[in-house]
Amino acid sequence: MARTRTGRRVVGIGGLLLAAMLLIINAGFASAQGFDELPLPPPTDMELPVPQSREFLIQVDSIDVQVQQAPTGQGIVGVAIEGVVGDGCSRLERIEQNREGNWVNIRIVGFNSGDPVCTSVAQLYRDNIPLSGAFDPGSYVVDVNGTVREFRVG
Repeated sequence: MARTRTGRRVVGIGGLLLAAMLLIINAGFASAQGFDELPLPPPTDMELPVPQSREFLIQVDSIDVQVQQAPTGQGIVGVAIEGVVGDGCSRLERIEQNREGNWVNIRIVGFNSGDPVCTSVAQLYRDNIPLSGAFDPGSYVVDVNGTVREFRVG
């Protein structure tokens, strides 16, 4: 700060602006007192939806049955499967397999959390599933989530 000949301080324009800003800020804080007493919005009867999780059969796009002949004449069979599990809220839950005679049923079960917000990216599924047991020579059918293929051993 500059001094006059009499030793008094001279306040420049910058000092006046600073003082004015401090007064304005102080006035703003003073008027903001009591902000915690603002009324809350009235309650509504609308309830938020509860996510509905669920199991589902995944989408199967293709299956390819692979048969290897064992020295005993029986077949060792596997199934190459391609499909889609679902979106970002879905995951593979389990694979079930049962066999009745010449019919093999495979269920690939997914689980969806039911969350309302999920990524829209498809989760691709690709796996080779060995079929349980040995297969004697003959004709068979495999059903994977509704996609059916016939195959032959021997």
